[in-house]
Amino acid sequence: MERRKGRFEQAHGGTLFLDEVGDLPSEAQRVLLGVLEQGRLTRVGGETPVEVDVRVVAATNRDLQEAMDRGTFREDLFHRLNVFPVKIPPLRDRREEIPFLAAYFASRFAGELERPVPVISPEASRHLQEHAWPGNVRELEHVMQRAMIVCRNHVVDLEDVLQDDDLYEGGSSSPASAPPVGQGKESQARPVFKSEKQQILEALKATNWVISGKRGAAALLGMNPERLRSRMRVYKLKKP
Repeated sequence: MERRKGRFEQAHGGTLFLDEVGDLPSEAQRVLLGVLEQGRLTRVGGETPVEVDVRVVAATNRDLQEAMDRGTFREDLFHRLNVFPVKIPPLRDRREEIPFLAAYFASRFAGELERPVPVISPEASRHLQEHAWPGNVRELEHVMQRAMIVCRNHVVDLEDVLQDDDLYEGGSSSPASAPPVGQGKESQARPVFKSEKQQILEALKATNWVISGKRGAAALLGMNPERLRSRMRVYKLKKP
């Protein structure tokens, strides 16, 4: 039986991207720190260390300084990873990029679904640029994935990015875009994303609590399965 290599072994001589490193449990942080400091690892069940030469790029949307203050993230690991920090502004601070990102995701998902690349209507584009995007690019990616599934006539319209079943409910899209007093009811009925917990719970129910795989909740949410499990632990979501 062929032995399966771990991620670090597969990335030997190259680069390994660690997404959502701020969500790593304490034991995984300890192991990662050991690999970064020693340049070698010991396989599960093995005894002989294996040398690895890997460039590690880590990303997180968490405040690691706050996590260190709470004791949930190791300070020594933080300094190992923080050799060359790159801070990316949230999507709401670079709204000029949203139309290009939306078009990219539309093209990508059109290819996956074997459908023609759609046109994004001005109304849909305007809404995408006005939304607060608390989930940043991943949230936009998820919205465009759903829009590609429901859009018709090769056009992504406003209603395609305002789905009521999983993503939106009544309210303003962000505090900054709330309508002023005296504005009509129509403008006050702007939709808003549901909470992350509610999105995850509804996706789990829709997939009968299957997490990974093409028909799992992680794929529906556009989320890595391990991150979904981590968020489920945070929100204490368990299969009934």
